[in-house]
Amino acid sequence: MSNDRLPRVAVMLDLASAYGRSEAMGVAQYVASHHPWRVELSVANTSTRNIQQLDADGLILPVVTERQRDAVLKLGIPTVSIAGNLQDTGFPVVTVDHEAVGRMAAEFFLQRGFECMAFCGISDRYYSPRRGRGFQLTLENAGIQCFMHENRAQTVRRNRPNGQKPDLAQWLLSLPKPCGMFVCDDLQAVELLEAARRVGVRVPEDLAVLSVDNDELSCNLSDPPLSSIDHGTQQIGYQAGNLLDRMLRGETVPLEPVVVPPTAIVLRRSTDTYPNSDTHINLALAFMQRNITRRVQVDEIVEASGVSRRVLENAFRKVIHRSILDEYHRLQTEAITHLLRNTTLPLKQIARQMGFSSVYYFSAFFKRAIGVPPGQYRKKSRMSADSVSEQISPYK
Repeated sequence: MSNDRLPRVAVMLDLASAYGRSEAMGVAQYVASHHPWRVELSVANTSTRNIQQLDADGLILPVVTERQRDAVLKLGIPTVSIAGNLQDTGFPVVTVDHEAVGRMAAEFFLQRGFECMAFCGISDRYYSPRRGRGFQLTLENAGIQCFMHENRAQTVRRNRPNGQKPDLAQWLLSLPKPCGMFVCDDLQAVELLEAARRVGVRVPEDLAVLSVDNDELSCNLSDPPLSSIDHGTQQIGYQAGNLLDRMLRGETVPLEPVVVPPTAIVLRRSTDTYPNSDTHINLALAFMQRNITRRVQVDEIVEASGVSRRVLENAFRKVIHRSILDEYHRLQTEAITHLLRNTTLPLKQIARQMGFSSVYYFSAFFKRAIGVPPGQYRKKSRMSADSVSEQISPYK
């Protein structure tokens, strides 16, 4: 079929945000591998008037209000929404498994050995209470109390009188320390880091902070760099493309929302701590994170810790239950799997970026850690129409 005869699909996403660009990359991956239609990509202007003026055979966009939903339904064209706050939309929805995001955060802090944990959310963001609920219930099942705090989005950035501590800062001061802090999204987490710094709460020593969205720019520019959950936005775009393709080919698709599970926790300095460990372990972990993209020697890690190799090795085995080298390799493997799942970088470039001298050594390292070569791992991790049922599930 010639390009002119292919269906035209309008993809309207928030390309100014890392979230929206990642979703667009997922749609692009589906189109590149299936060539089902021509894409007309635009920055999301989802006003009802703009929606009504669309001239396309299919549509992918976030539908977040009832007025937007009604405008889309009047178009009468196959549509997939990538926002999960509305019920009974009348068209398929692909969204984040927000409760699973919260569970992942709770399990991370539990594994680290935290006994005090807290959640900071935004009351008028539909995803925030869902993430908080998944976090809180997981902790309750483990017999641990969760301290909860909510801000309103429009008051997060308001000017504050000099000398007056806002509620968020007062709450941070009131928490037992050390504390594992889960924040509903990266932007709110940046505000929380600022509040902590203003009142002298140390991150990560007093407060280990983990957020959601993995906006590379926000996370790496924050002080300290922010650990964040990658909740599979590229997979959301890919699955939206798959559903719309099936609709355009006349297939019947389920109308109940489909949720995509989070893919990984991307660790940075804000969680570089174990609450039951001494300063030397935390110094070693911080050094590992700072040097995750080069091949460091154990002696370098030991030197950064300030104690002997024997003392540090014994401490790692007691607290982390791994050797120094095994923990460093685990962190490297996590970083590699994230790049394989969420980028299209060639293996040679990933190897170079992670400090390997050749693709051969890179592949051998990864196969020892995971059991399969990196190329095979990437292939298996790619979402495809044949494995949709294994990757995503109806919203519960």
